[in-house]
Amino acid sequence: MPFHYLSSPGAFVPAYPASPQRNGFDFMPSPTFTGLSELHGVRLLDPASQTMCVGFFSGFTTPATLIAGTSFAALFALSKRVKDTSFRTRREIMCLRMYHVFSLLSLLLSLMTVLGSQAALHCLLCPIAMPKNVAATSIYEVLQSTMNFEFLLTRWSFIMSILCFLQCTFFRMVVEFDLFFKKSRRTAATMVTSAFMGIGLALLGYLDSFESLAKWPSFWEMTKELGMIIWTKIEVERHPLQIASLSCFCIALLSLCKFLLPGSIEEEKLADNERFT
Repeated sequence: MPFHYLSSPGAFVPAYPASPQRNGFDFMPSPTFTGLSELHGVRLLDPASQTMCVGFFSGFTTPATLIAGTSFAALFALSKRVKDTSFRTRREIMCLRMYHVFSLLSLLLSLMTVLGSQAALHCLLCPIAMPKNVAATSIYEVLQSTMNFEFLLTRWSFIMSILCFLQCTFFRMVVEFDLFFKKSRRTAATMVTSAFMGIGLALLGYLDSFESLAKWPSFWEMTKELGMIIWTKIEVERHPLQIASLSCFCIALLSLCKFLLPGSIEEEKLADNERFT
């Protein structure tokens, strides 16, 4: 069954009645798109344009898989250091916890990138159709119109996995080289901190300047739309697994907040003191 612009914003989003809005967002059609041809009253994506879409999603698979493998290895790289924290300071324990949190987030987000890109590639096996009264001037707009959810999910999760991986690497350097725990290494700590903050802010700044040319004025707007699509899907479909997944994420978020509180660090130190003394 062909994907319809006004009834399916993505393979994972339920069908909606025809409307000039998609998930609560106004969409103004662009003038024309030469890569579409007419067939049985609808315009189908030509093979060359469809190949470009396939290449776009395929390009995420390899780097996301590499990040996932590296993050998985990083999760267990410092396992010996977390077994006994009785002699470590609060700052050291906090850095270790942040390192493992960002490693886990990087792993999950990169796996989500692979899942989203593979789902989009499967969607492209079907004929992609748009009604005559809707036009697009680029592949970018075609992807927004036909599989907006996969387009958003793949890009957003890949960007976030990179940012989490940078944070993971930063805390790994802090722990390995005792950057914030020795006065003689404050200069090195300042250098490393400034470098990682610079690359992170440069990445977000570039994304904001690039997105201003497209639909989303910033990375945060893209995050907002993705969240609204997911929430709309859960609210409309009410699938038990979707509701259970949302509940698990909420529990994980609350547990993370408790995990990073100072009181939790003190409890761990006391428990390790009793175990190793």
